[in-house]
Amino acid sequence: MDAKQFKEIRSKLDLSQEEMAVLLELSGKTAVSNIETGLRNSGKFSAKFLRYLDSMKFEKAHKVIKEINQFHNE
Repeated sequence: MDAKQFKEIRSKLDLSQEEMAVLLELSGKTAVSNIETGLRNSGKFSAKFLRYLDSMKFEKAHKVIKEINQFHNE
């Protein structure tokens, strides 16, 4: 997944860079910014997961995101 696709999916999901970092277990919004500018790779699993979310209707994707975020600090 290239930087443009990553940013487009994040925007489509209406997530901030910080929210995306939490969802993907990244170190913070700087990591997301680095992916979106091409300085860092998103990783194969993250790319696959984002494509999966992107294939869903907005409401369903946000339900999945909410469910996953319940496990953030475990």
